[in-house]
Amino acid sequence: MGRSSRSALGGFRPRGGRTGDGARGRDGVRGRRPGVPSQAGRGAVHSRPGGAFGPQHRHHHRPLALRLPAPVSVPQPAIGVSVLVFDREGRVLLVQRGRPPAQGTWHGPGGRLEVGESLVEAARREVREETGLTGFRLGGIVAVVERRTEGFHYLIVDFVASIDRAAPDLEPGDDARALAWVAPADWAAYDLPEGLLPILRRAHRLWQGVRGGLKDFAGGGTDFIAELEEVDDESDRG
Repeated sequence: MGRSSRSALGGFRPRGGRTGDGARGRDGVRGRRPGVPSQAGRGAVHSRPGGAFGPQHRHHHRPLALRLPAPVSVPQPAIGVSVLVFDREGRVLLVQRGRPPAQGTWHGPGGRLEVGESLVEAARREVREETGLTGFRLGGIVAVVERRTEGFHYLIVDFVASIDRAAPDLEPGDDARALAWVAPADWAAYDLPEGLLPILRRAHRLWQGVRGGLKDFAGGGTDFIAELEEVDDESDRG
C-alpha cells in the first residue's frame, strides 16, 4: 500500500518510519502528512460515509419505561356518602360546606369513599370528621344521587342515622363552615342543593319508623348489601 498504510477506520496506522513529510524519526513512528489532522485521541473516531465499515450509527440505550408513552390520566366519577342524622326531637344535622363544590350550601355530613373502605365505614368516618359526633346508629340508604357540577362528578349514597338523645353541641370540621340541628319546619329556609328537600322528607319518614328505602339485610356493619322496602312516594314530593 505504499509507504503509508491507512487503517480500516480512515486514520493512519503507526509504523516504524521517518519524521516530517514522510521522514522516519528516532522512535520509529511515521510523522503526519501536511493537511492531515493528528490522531491525538484514537477513541474519538469520526467515520464518514463509504468507509470500510459503512455509515456509523450511535445507539442510545434507555430503560424501557422511558421509551414507552406516558399513561393517560382519565377523570373518573367519584363515589361519595352523605348521612342524615336525626336527634330524638326529629331535627336533622346539617353542615354548611366550606369548600367547592356547592360551597355555602347545607347538606348532611359526608364526603368521598376512600379506596378499600366500605360505604358503611365511609359514612361513619365522615360524620365523625365533619362534626365530631359519635354514638349514632346508622340506618338504611334513603337515596342515591348523581351530581355533576363545577367540574365535579359524584355518585352520592345518602344514609339515614339517629341518636337517642338531645342534639349535642358540635364543632365543624375542616371542610365545614357551620353546623346546625334543623327542625323539619325550617328546612326550606336553608340553602339546600337541588333535590335534597324531598330526600330530607323521605329520611324523616324513615326515622319515624315508616318502612322504605334500602336496608342492609346482611347486618354485618361493613359491606352494605341492600334490600328494598317500599314507601309511599306521594307524601315525599315537594
